[in-house]
Amino acid sequence: IYVVAPYINDELKKELEELAIETTAESSSR
Repeated sequence: IYVVAPYINDELKKELEELAIETTAESSSR
């Protein structure tokens, strides 16, 4: 668990960053 946790955390961060970028792009294109 302790070895896998940071990996999962990285994946979550990447997903959140992509989501944030998509949301920002959508609101700025309006």
